Amino acid sequence: MTRDKTIVLTASLLVAAVLGASLTAGDEPEAGVIFEDRSIPYKGILEKAAESGRPIMIEFYAEWCELCAELESATFADAAVAELTKNFINARFNAERGEGPGLVKRFQVAGLPFILFIDGEGNEIDWIVGCPDKDTFLAAAGQALSGKDTYRDFKDRYEADPLDLDAAVGFARKLEERQDPKDQDQAWAIFESTLEKAREGKKPQAGACLSGVVQKLMQVDGDHEKAVALLEELIADYPDTEGIEDDYFLLAQIHTQIFEDEDKSIEVLAAAAKKFAGTEKADTFNYNLGLSLEEKGEFDAAFEAYDRLMGSVLRKEIIPPATVRILVKKGKKAEAETFLLEWHKQVAGDPVEINAVVWCCHENKILLEKALRWAKELVDSDNEETTAFIDSYAWLLYDSGDPVAAARWEQKALFAAETDAENEAYAAALKIFREAAEKKDR
Repeated sequence: MTRDKTIVLTASLLVAAVLGASLTAGDEPEAGVIFEDRSIPYKGILEKAAESGRPIMIEFYAEWCELCAELESATFADAAVAELTKNFINARFNAERGEGPGLVKRFQVAGLPFILFIDGEGNEIDWIVGCPDKDTFLAAAGQALSGKDTYRDFKDRYEADPLDLDAAVGFARKLEERQDPKDQDQAWAIFESTLEKAREGKKPQAGACLSGVVQKLMQVDGDHEKAVALLEELIADYPDTEGIEDDYFLLAQIHTQIFEDEDKSIEVLAAAAKKFAGTEKADTFNYNLGLSLEEKGEFDAAFEAYDRLMGSVLRKEIIPPATVRILVKKGKKAEAETFLLEWHKQVAGDPVEINAVVWCCHENKILLEKALRWAKELVDSDNEETTAFIDSYAWLLYDSGDPVAAARWEQKALFAAETDAENEAYAAALKIFREAAEKKDR
């Protein structure tokens, strides 16, 4: 799906028309997308689509893919999504088994999950990379049904008229989503050739072209100074470019990681937070702004940035730990301990929140004896043996000077780990604990 907001509106109208035609007042649509039997080969799916005159939706997945499971349990379980997908022949292919690997290569599947829309002859209409929410899926599927503003539509329009700026940008963006180097090169070439045309009269498509050219400068040319100049032009002259929040963040990263100019990075983050004030988009900028200000020792300004976070869940996850962290950095250890004790009291009965308190104690190296006791109570009372609780307890054992016991518990957490991130974190911790235990034995 392209990032053109008007496309979403068009697709939404199409979805409404489809639903209105197929549902009457009081009808309850069947929950969940209905897929063809997985034993049907790809050739059989094509034949069924050709016979029915319907396009095909293919979901590529893998058994280990958490986002694939989320896609099926959330988006594909939605009634409106299920109803709209009745207009397709819906199929699933495991990207690692059977016909899956061959189809992955054929259609240049760029990450999992990957949702592909094709016609009955196997020609690409469009695709969605990743796990779309309900609205994103409905918009993209609606476009695939209408044939408007899809990969195929942009490609056909661009090849017919390279001066069609909307088609050029749309086609390049779709190519950019692929992992194939040739497609990436073609996308960047289109962005570069279209940029000068779009700059004339400051056409809005110039913003997308600038963003695309910057990606080439970063990934291929390594010309960070030119990338900064183009990003600054984009932000100043084309502030309404959709997805510009990513460009703000990239600019801040370049200043921090490449030029080591933290002040300039803070300036960019603050400008972005102001631009998106009052929206959830501002949260990422305020959080990173707060972290950067903390690093500079500007603690009051940092907390002001954290305090602007909008989501209640986000505030609950970030503000209490930040409060403790800042108090400790300001040398107010007693106040930090008082805050932690009150925090622990407020979350009594909630194991996940208690673990957040325990971890905060570990990170700031305060109230370690109490935290060790709280962590032990968590693992003793946790029938499901939550790995995060075990990991916290292991770290508190390590903090208390018992790396042998810490390693023993961390091994248990590693054995029960369910995600790649958990495996990586627990393995790294286990290595630290074992090395400390070996030193202690010498």
